[in-house]
Amino acid sequence: MKFPRYIIWPLILVLIVGGISTYIHLQNKTIGIEKVIELNLNLFVMISLITAGLIIRFFKWHFFMRLYDIRLKIRKSFGIFFASLFVNLLFPLLIGEVLTKNYFLRKENYKNTYRNISLILFERVLDVMAIIILGIIFLVFSSEKAAGSSPQAYLFIGIGVCITFAIFTFFTVKIRLSYKLAVSFLTGLLGWFVIYLIYFVLPAETRSNLSFTDFSYIFSNYLVFYPTTPMGIFLSGNYLYISFEQIVKDPVVLLQTVINIRIASIIPALVMGLIAAIKLFKKRKTVDYHFDEISDEYTDMIPEHIRERLIQRKCSLIIEDLKQKHRNLEGLTGLDLGGGKGWYTSRLIDLTGAKVILVERSTGQAKDALSRDPRIMAVVADIEELPFGNNFADFAFSINVFHHLEERNAQKRAFDSVSRVLKPEGSFYLHEMNVHNIFFKIYMNYFFPLVKTIDEGIELWIDPKLARAGNFLSDRIIYFTFLPEFIGKRMMKLLEPLERRLENSSFGKYSAHYFRVFENNK
Repeated sequence: MKFPRYIIWPLILVLIVGGISTYIHLQNKTIGIEKVIELNLNLFVMISLITAGLIIRFFKWHFFMRLYDIRLKIRKSFGIFFASLFVNLLFPLLIGEVLTKNYFLRKENYKNTYRNISLILFERVLDVMAIIILGIIFLVFSSEKAAGSSPQAYLFIGIGVCITFAIFTFFTVKIRLSYKLAVSFLTGLLGWFVIYLIYFVLPAETRSNLSFTDFSYIFSNYLVFYPTTPMGIFLSGNYLYISFEQIVKDPVVLLQTVINIRIASIIPALVMGLIAAIKLFKKRKTVDYHFDEISDEYTDMIPEHIRERLIQRKCSLIIEDLKQKHRNLEGLTGLDLGGGKGWYTSRLIDLTGAKVILVERSTGQAKDALSRDPRIMAVVADIEELPFGNNFADFAFSINVFHHLEERNAQKRAFDSVSRVLKPEGSFYLHEMNVHNIFFKIYMNYFFPLVKTIDEGIELWIDPKLARAGNFLSDRIIYFTFLPEFIGKRMMKLLEPLERRLENSSFGKYSAHYFRVFENNK
């Protein structure tokens, strides 16, 4: 039986980290063989919590950069974030992180180094401010013993640095204050707080002498000056040891605690950052168009039962409207704009008998469509410049295509191009993702493109309220589907009645998809 790589590599990593941890503890005589499994399990929980905190902070970084018009593909952004953390382990004072992020931003055509570095530093200042706020809160509730063992100077130095740099940045980069900036800050605060939860997997003997608030205050100081040396060498470990020494009297337990915190602090950035750096620097075949790049894996992106369900529902909406306007559908000419592998093209041909032409920019997708269904007539073209004469088609439709156009003007040109090739009063059927639901919008912008390469996290969503686009006018919109694309076939069947009730209720406008009918009034 062959195990997949996503199982083998994590197991290898666990064995390596566990081996290193065991060796360090045995060398320092902090545990016997009988305690190895327990201590390593606690360590892996700590590593998981710190990794979760880093991922939350990544979303904060990505959102922050979007606020200031730096729009990165989310997978590239993820790589830059973690690669910079890895490089930063080798340099003091955030130098490695700042230089790495600026290097990759310049490669993405954000050439203003001064602005890049100012934004990078300001984003990190928000992190320091989050730690300081948590530290002050925990200081208020900590014991005199903790406050006395951990100097407060680090927090106040951090406050001074934050205020100074914040004022400098406001005047030089013109940072825009908004509720979105507050959301970015609070997301970072959450990411840091998750890391504090490592307290609950510290050795029981440590927790019996050290309260959560005392630990968190000391840990806040540790985080403030952790970046001052590469990997916090010399300073951070000694600081933790000295601070905890006043409270945790057992030297063996004390050393266990400090060693595990230090290993857990380094491993996530080291491992994830190294993988990210390798992927970023790895030479890949240059492909001009995203959907050519993912052509081979496109079919596997959405489970077959979900794809079939969406094809059926979306095509039925188109056919229902066509039947209201035309007696004979077989004589019609239609365009499937950005139709990919032609699944919808084939279904419309089957159900209407109309001549439906697939228009697709990706050569690979168009070839796959032709090999799958020889009836399809495919044209490789950009929907912004359709290669048909005026008044060529009776109807056209696009299935989740317009949000992939790279700018608003491109979307406008595409609407104009479709209007030109459609006959007067011809219908354009727009199927799009419904981001009226803020939670679905977050999912589509930040989570879905991390696990599925269909989207890249830079999509420009079409507002469902858009009722006029160039010559097109619309007075009909239908909201539909609530079930996610990862739901199983049996569960889908079970939940479909509930979904239909939601679609027909006042919650319908929060669905995942919408269908808008545009009439060509030229």
